[in-house]
Amino acid sequence: DSSGNQPPVSPSSTLRRRQSLKHLLAMAAAAISGGHLVLSTPASTRRPQSLPLHPPSARPIAASSASAARHGVAAAAVSSPAAVPSTGKDAKQLPKDFLHINDFDKDTIMKILNRAIEVKAMIKSGDRSFQPFKGKSMAMIFAKPSMRTRVSFETGFFLLGGHAVYLGPDDIQMGKREETRDVARVLSGYNDIIMARVFAHQDILDLAKYAPVPVINGLTDYNHPCQIMADALTMLEHVGRIENTKVDYTFKITAYGGFFYGDQFSLS
Repeated sequence: DSSGNQPPVSPSSTLRRRQSLKHLLAMAAAAISGGHLVLSTPASTRRPQSLPLHPPSARPIAASSASAARHGVAAAAVSSPAAVPSTGKDAKQLPKDFLHINDFDKDTIMKILNRAIEVKAMIKSGDRSFQPFKGKSMAMIFAKPSMRTRVSFETGFFLLGGHAVYLGPDDIQMGKREETRDVARVLSGYNDIIMARVFAHQDILDLAKYAPVPVINGLTDYNHPCQIMADALTMLEHVGRIENTKVDYTFKITAYGGFFYGDQFSLS
């Protein structure tokens, strides 16, 4: 807030952010469907927030009859029991994958965030009845290892009823041991969702192209959309809004053994 009345969101709240991330990542994975996305009406009475997003640009993927059931899992994970799926020509078509924030419009992003807040509160209260991924599995490709990303994805998916399969650098080497298209097809045959944390952004694009199941971008050398969603969720929880919020950020420069304090930036 340019008035200076609101405290900045500090990266010292990493633990809180990661707790948000743990449950949100599974929700982000769930939010993508090759068919129609069904979202509940947010339980919170908070005024809807807005994000500086571009119009949807990703290609909608028409699900085959063989993979339609798996895409249905994605829609079910963000729908409320009372929600009725949209059908017909007016139904909203969304990409099956979660690769870039700007593949989705502002309204869809906010619905995902508000639904994540609902589910997180439910889980923290001890209510484990929401199990949209029961009997489902997620393949997690980690070309680039990360403790936090693995724990957050695996724990979040487990809490929502699913089972996650970890594939580290020694287990899978896309483009070396096997072509990316073959990896995508094989993993899709055994799993309902694929998450990948890779180096080259082209790898995640190729996975999404050849996999009939939803693909989640866990990080590439180009972007980290799940982290953006987790940060946005933390801002909603602790500041109450996203727009006109000043954010301070720090990051560690390992080579120098110290910290570099970054400039402030505002989201508007």
